[in-house]
Amino acid sequence: KVYIPATVTLIKNRAFGECESLTTVTFDTTKTYILDIEDVTSGQSWSGSMTYNYYDAPFYGCDSLTTIQLPEGTKKIGACAFYGIRSLNMITIPSTVEVIGAQAFSSAFGDGTTGKELVIPESVKTLGEQAFYGSGITKATIKMSGETIGMGAFSASDLNSVDISQSNVKTIAAEAFEYCDITTFVWNDMVTSIGDLAFYGSAFGEFVLPATVKTIGNEAFKYGEEMTSFSCAAGSVLEKIGDGAFWRCESLVTVTLPASIKTIGADAFYYCSALTTVNFLEDVTTGQSKLEKIGNEAFAY
Repeated sequence: KVYIPATVTLIKNRAFGECESLTTVTFDTTKTYILDIEDVTSGQSWSGSMTYNYYDAPFYGCDSLTTIQLPEGTKKIGACAFYGIRSLNMITIPSTVEVIGAQAFSSAFGDGTTGKELVIPESVKTLGEQAFYGSGITKATIKMSGETIGMGAFSASDLNSVDISQSNVKTIAAEAFEYCDITTFVWNDMVTSIGDLAFYGSAFGEFVLPATVKTIGNEAFKYGEEMTSFSCAAGSVLEKIGDGAFWRCESLVTVTLPASIKTIGADAFYYCSALTTVNFLEDVTTGQSKLEKIGNEAFAY
């Protein structure tokens, strides 16, 4: 066990690296103080994406760590801070945290009981790429004041339920919830953009898109094999459905698109083998649709 007093304001790279018998880290919770957990070094891969030296993380290799209670006053949880700690039980994100770095909890929370719930507080302004990639989280309530859920933030995690209704999120970045078997998603009334592959492989059934969403990225719902219907909430401003957005949603029977839709990308509904009905709504004032383009093989089978 380790006790960290309130005089500590920064935990640096490999501070507890490969302490394989460490099970518990306790902070002085009687005081409020500023604490940062340092980012690991990063660079660019040959493809141009960011890479992180996770083996430099403060708790890298602490494979027995089960309990850590971060103190109020913590401002930053750096990149890869708790990367790969499968043994770690669920953690409470302090209400003072502003930054959750890239891969901060990637592949964490993998062992033990199911039903692991995460709350991201209002104080969070930045949710980094792959922050919870491959983690054991099953439910996430996101209240962040920041406007973007980072690229791949929850990709390949155990998530099945997400609630962003109390957040300021406007953009769901590419791959944010890729490979997650999400069945329940509670939206806010602010999201305008859903990125490429954002919900690739999701488990939605009847899906209603919020009225505020203007663009759906390429392959955003690809292989959503449980989806049976797609429609948009009243007053929808949806203009674009990207290439392959609903590729092989093979249980999809009914699609209803708003009068605002202008572009349906190539292969948008390719191989939706159960699809029988596509409704194009008309503007209630003009009686017309704004549809301009239907891409190659958009509804091919």
